[in-house]
Amino acid sequence: MSDATDIRDWARSKGYEVGARGNLPRNIRDAYQAEHGAPESEALSEVPDADDDGAPPETPPETAPKTAGEITPRSTGRKTPPKKRRVSVEGVAGGAWTLLSRVLGGDAHPVGRVLALQSPVAGLVIEDAVKGTAVDSILQPLARLTSGGKQVGALIGPPLLVGAITQRPALYPVLREPLAECLLTWYEIAADKQEELRKRVARLEKKMGEKVDVYAAIDAIFAPPQEAPQPESVVV
Repeated sequence: MSDATDIRDWARSKGYEVGARGNLPRNIRDAYQAEHGAPESEALSEVPDADDDGAPPETPPETAPKTAGEITPRSTGRKTPPKKRRVSVEGVAGGAWTLLSRVLGGDAHPVGRVLALQSPVAGLVIEDAVKGTAVDSILQPLARLTSGGKQVGALIGPPLLVGAITQRPALYPVLREPLAECLLTWYEIAADKQEELRKRVARLEKKMGEKVDVYAAIDAIFAPPQEAPQPESVVV
């Protein structure tokens, strides 16, 4: 005749986690019953509600009372977004230092000169100083934009800088160098895109079996309508 101790020993041999005291979970009793072929009424009657030593049974884990104020966490079904990789702020900080030196007069002003002197390594110094601090978390969005938005900056930078210089010509000495950097980046991007465009046109011509001239097609669309030829008069 089986008792709680036998079922506990059997459950542990099968890999179940059972305590030394308390009522046995129903799923373990059912599994024991299924393997040993004991009738349900017998199996249930042979497992006492109290421990073998007569101590009151422990409350099953699934019905354990909650501590006052305790809230059972519920799964929302939403996945936690992956943490974004940190981006170095060296480029942002160094560029800001360089721009600041130009705004303050560059070589024409002592403060501009000292900032220009520091600018080559200012980014490295600031990177080491702010890494892991609250300032770093503030600079990260700007650093990501600078790192991943190189093409966007090269696209919108020149018209914005040219517009600023047009409105205030006095800004030309300050903005000339940033404008040159934006244009150089744009030339690099444009060269790659031009090559990509040539390959695209070559693929189209290969598929169509004829030369593709988009501009000729546009001119044909907007060309003035041709007059219908007049029938020749018949002389009788």
